[in-house]
This record gives sequence, structure tokens and C-alpha cells, in this order.
Amino acid sequence: MKSYLYLTTAIAEMLIGGNVWAQCVSTQDCATLGYTETSCPNGGVKCPFGDKWFCNSGDEKICEKYGFKYDCTNANDVGGIGGTCNGKYSICECASKYNWVDGACTMLNGAVGDLYYCNGVVRGIKVSGMNFYVAMSNSSSYSFCGLSGTVPSLNQLRLIYQNKSDLDVLFSENGGKKMEGSYWSSDSYYNEDSSWANKTEYGYFDMTTGRSGYTQSYYIDYYRLILTSW
Repeated sequence: MKSYLYLTTAIAEMLIGGNVWAQCVSTQDCATLGYTETSCPNGGVKCPFGDKWFCNSGDEKICEKYGFKYDCTNANDVGGIGGTCNGKYSICECASKYNWVDGACTMLNGAVGDLYYCNGVVRGIKVSGMNFYVAMSNSSSYSFCGLSGTVPSLNQLRLIYQNKSDLDVLFSENGGKKMEGSYWSSDSYYNEDSSWANKTEYGYFDMTTGRSGYTQSYYIDYYRLILTSW
């Protein structure tokens, strides 16, 4: 079908008040082209293939239909993002620790990129290549906003060690504690040759030296829990 150059530039400018590229389209369906109104009290452009109209940005009803309905002046709003239609925005920029959800800036909760939040407070951190969040402090009992942490495996502790420099930066920036010293893992090993009555030994990893192994010693320094599903 022959392509036609329509008034998409003028229409888009009326809607968002900015410069756009004209588009070549190969349809004569008015609704597909954006002509959906039966009339335009404040003026508009009529579809060349029917009786439908595209109304200009002065029509509040049309602006709201296309999502331009926010003043972006609430307490947690920083301002609007992008162009306006009849003085309204389609999305607002949120203050720190807030996120745009369902038409409002709400306090951050749950996983957001490399950070895991609880009521705007960072409770866990991960970096590229890791599929779990690390707790912000040493503890054998730690809650990720209602979700309990688990003791990491030796392989997970090795992955933390490999990314330790990046994690330490994020810990420092978000009120966490860097990982130094030795940490218990969830791994265990039954040592037939052990002189202990209980022959089960437990895995540990030293974040200072990068060494790991198994021991029954109770002199391992810390627990640092992780969140593996959310």
C-alpha cells in the first residue's frame, strides 16, 4: 500500500509541545493514526480518511487521556519529567529514596537495582554478577524488610570476596559495614579423621586474606546473611 505523510508532526507537537519527526505510515485507519475523538471543542486536526479528530493540547480531557494528569507538586515530587500538556506531566521525578509507582512518588521498598530497601532505608546490596543481596551488617539474624536472611555458601562468600571492593564502596555510601575478618558459611563436611567426637566441620571464608576451609573452631568472627529470593 502506498505510504502517506500525514500531519503527525503537528499532532504530536499539539500533544506534548515539543519537536518530533514526521512519520511515514501505510494505513488509512483513523484510530491507528491517533484520530479518536468525535469533536474538539478547542480545535484540532481532522482525519483525512474519516470523521474522527485529534484534539489540541488545550483540551484537558485529551491531555488526561494520554496520561498528562500530574502537577508534580506533592511533598515527595521534585518536578515533572518531559513535556507538558495543558500544564500537566505524564510522570514526576521523585525525591531521594522515593520511586514513581502507580502515579505517585512512594517510599522505596524491595529490590531496586543493586539496592534492597525497607521503607526508604537500604537493607541489602548486590553488584553485577551476583544473584543475591548481602546484609548491611554482621548478624546471625537479619531481616530484609520482613524476609529473613540465610547463611551464604562458600561459593557465595567467594563471589562476595571477588566483588568486595565494589561492595565496600556501596556499603560505605549507604550506611553499611564493610566485610573484614572470617565468616561462617552454610557448608559442612564430615571429617572421618577428626579427633573431635563430633566429626562435622563447618565452612568459613576469610574476607581479609581470601582463604577458606572447614573447622570446628568457634573462633570464626562473624555471620553475614544474604537474601537469595525476593
